[in-house]
Amino acid sequence: MSPRRDKIHAEFLKHIGPNAKSTLLRFFNYIWKMGIVPVNWKRPMTVLILKKDKEATNTQSYMPISLTSIMVKLMESMIVNRLTGSLKLMIYFATNKLCFAEIDLLLIMWLI
Repeated sequence: MSPRRDKIHAEFLKHIGPNAKSTLLRFFNYIWKMGIVPVNWKRPMTVLILKKDKEATNTQSYMPISLTSIMVKLMESMIVNRLTGSLKLMIYFATNKLCFAEIDLLLIMWLI
């Protein structure tokens, strides 16, 4: 996949080492904690795609596509995974009416 405005390739992120992954996680956690998103993440790159069987000279023949940063997509997927895990845990607790000792043990096991 081609890079967006930030010039970061998805393939690059797939192959970063453990130190880079740790640094990236700290960066994402900082963004999450502070609620400050990098400005260039808020501005997608818009490209025009010619619709099938349409005349290239007509402006109505194109549809705009917004390409967001791969970093945004990665952080979004991490947030979804965290929230999904928390939600599953909350549903499990609610449906099984566990005692506090069992809940503490499950939380510790989930966090490890």
